[in-house]
Amino acid sequence: MQNNYLSISVLTATYYAARLLCRVKTAHVLSVNEMLEERFPDIVRDWGFAPEYVDAMWRMLQLDQADDFVIATGRSASLQDFVQMAFENLDLDWSEHVISDQRFFRPSDIGWSGGNPERARKILHWEAKTTLPELVKLMLDAGRSGLDVSAPGKLTGAP
Repeated sequence: MQNNYLSISVLTATYYAARLLCRVKTAHVLSVNEMLEERFPDIVRDWGFAPEYVDAMWRMLQLDQADDFVIATGRSASLQDFVQMAFENLDLDWSEHVISDQRFFRPSDIGWSGGNPERARKILHWEAKTTLPELVKLMLDAGRSGLDVSAPGKLTGAP
């Protein structure tokens, strides 16, 4: 099974863009004054909540015969949309904290990915329930809990 759709959770490693963004944005609220380099602002992804995708996988395993399914939310948004939502949750203007650096752009990166989960809904009785704004808030809340507030900007916990 190949997954071209993005599933993230509060346990996602920090080198994944969404988790890293949320940790950095949370650090900004605690007076860290460095710019966040947004590497791929125009990429569009189907952002899904990983625990819901695990539920879909479990449902697939319950079938008598293996089959192929698209597990996705059916809704796509750009990385810039994600960044903007995160900063809005922090009452910050994202454009004051984010710069784009062409050195980090990868011409081979897929510009858009999205999926139609209709078959999974019909056969597995599965659908993604977490919206992107809810997912951003979950990630930000997790980022806040991973910060040592006694040392502003010091990230703690697993990378």
